[in-house]
Amino acid sequence: MGGAEQSYLLIVDDLGQPIYFQPTDVVNPGADFKKQPDGTLTWFDMSTGLHRAMDQSYQVTNTWATSGFPTTDMHELQVMTNGTALMMSYNIVPVDLSAHGGMTNAIVWDIVVQEQDELKNPVFTWSGLDHLPITTTYESLTGSIADVYHGNAIERDTDGNLLLSNRHTAQIVKINRATGNVMWKLGGKENEFTFVNDTGFSYQHDIRRLENGHITLFDNGNPHEGFPAQRSIRAQWSMKSMKSPRSLPGSGNTGATPIFTDSSWATSSVCPTETPSLAGAARPRSDQR
Repeated sequence: MGGAEQSYLLIVDDLGQPIYFQPTDVVNPGADFKKQPDGTLTWFDMSTGLHRAMDQSYQVTNTWATSGFPTTDMHELQVMTNGTALMMSYNIVPVDLSAHGGMTNAIVWDIVVQEQDELKNPVFTWSGLDHLPITTTYESLTGSIADVYHGNAIERDTDGNLLLSNRHTAQIVKINRATGNVMWKLGGKENEFTFVNDTGFSYQHDIRRLENGHITLFDNGNPHEGFPAQRSIRAQWSMKSMKSPRSLPGSGNTGATPIFTDSSWATSSVCPTETPSLAGAARPRSDQR
């Protein structure tokens, strides 16, 4: 087969029958198609580099892009009920990485989290390089370009602070929305928790906090030996412990775990694997900041 295959935005009913579909650009397809907390439907249009929003009649009503940075990242847009929006970008920063075996004039792709008000004015901008050591990455620092963090999900927590998933550090961080300080780190090289009867997660996607206090994430499980096969995790969470009672198989490079109104849940994946064993628990190793 030659050429690229057609991609679509697609909504199906409980029987798998399409109730809405829209072809997207063959070369630059859409991504991150989902329903937002404010009720709109959004997706990232790779052909324009914009997040687009549709109303319930599937008419485009709004677009979103980060301000002050060259590109907007495709992984995430969260439109809140008050009209503000959370999204990500990458800032191209020259960094001397010779101390880590790299080049003196290397380029680091710094993850940027930005919140905008309903008029598209930035009201909060956060930089990974300002708060997270470069050495927390599992990616190589010896090339001309280092994608150190690779953020792929933002979630506003129940207390108004932010959860950020960084794939290349295999870590979830909680960011203080008022100060920008990192409140805690879950997973990765600077993990502040102890996983009990489980190896934890690696190169994850799609961190979400549920109304009942549980969290979900998609554990890609790569590229490190000793981590479980790809799985979606639904976990009970508190500041004292985390238990992961359920998991579903998934993909090595992408994935999501939507939770439906009837409490059912699903996983989207590229190459399913066998269901791994259930995760254990995680307990904090130090006081939470």
